[in-house]
Amino acid sequence: MDVVNLEPDRIPAAGALLARALFEDGLARHMYPDNGERRTHTPWHFSAVVRYGVLFGRVLTTAGEPRGVAVWLPPGESAMTDSRVAAAGLDASPAVLGEEAFGRFMSVMEQIEPLHEQDVPDRHWYLALLGVDPEHAGRGIGSALIEPVLAEADRDGLPCYLETAEKLNLAFYEKHGFEVLRHGIASGTAVEYWTMRRLPR
Repeated sequence: MDVVNLEPDRIPAAGALLARALFEDGLARHMYPDNGERRTHTPWHFSAVVRYGVLFGRVLTTAGEPRGVAVWLPPGESAMTDSRVAAAGLDASPAVLGEEAFGRFMSVMEQIEPLHEQDVPDRHWYLALLGVDPEHAGRGIGSALIEPVLAEADRDGLPCYLETAEKLNLAFYEKHGFEVLRHGIASGTAVEYWTMRRLPR
C-alpha cells in the first residue's frame, strides 16, 4: 500500500474520515454526547486539526482515496502556539463547535496536555491523530501510516508520544513498541485516557 503526504485539497475528506473513524472515541463522545450533534460537528473539528498538521507537521494517508489518516507533529513542534492555531482556523472552534462542547473538550485537554510536557523531552514525534475508515479497518492501514515516522524516529534516536481515550487502541500501539506511561480519568468527566511513549530502537 502506498503512503503519501496528504494534499491540502484533501483536508475535508480527511476530516470526514476521522469523524467516522473516531465516532465512538471517548473524547468525541464527551464533546458531543448526542450522536447527531457529534456526526454534524466533528468533521469540522478534525479537518481543522488535519489542517494544522498539514501546515506545521506531517499528515500521512493512503494514495488515491484516503482510507486512513495520521497527523504527526515533528520534534520541537508539538506545542500549538496561538499564531499557528489561528493559521489553521482552530481559533474558530468555540463559535463553530459551540461553547459548551468546546468547553468540554478543553476541560479534558487542560488535564492531559501537562502530562505530555512532563513525560517526553522537547525533541520527539507526537502522534496527534490516527484513524482508519471503518470500512477498511483490519487491513494494516494504521500500521502503514505510522511506520514511516517510527522508522525515522529510530534513525534519529528520538521517542514518539501519543494519547488515546480508547482502551481498544492499546494493543495496536503496544504492537508497535509504545508503552503506557499514565492511565487515568479526567477529573469531572467519564473520559478515560492513556498516555503512551515509544523509545527509539
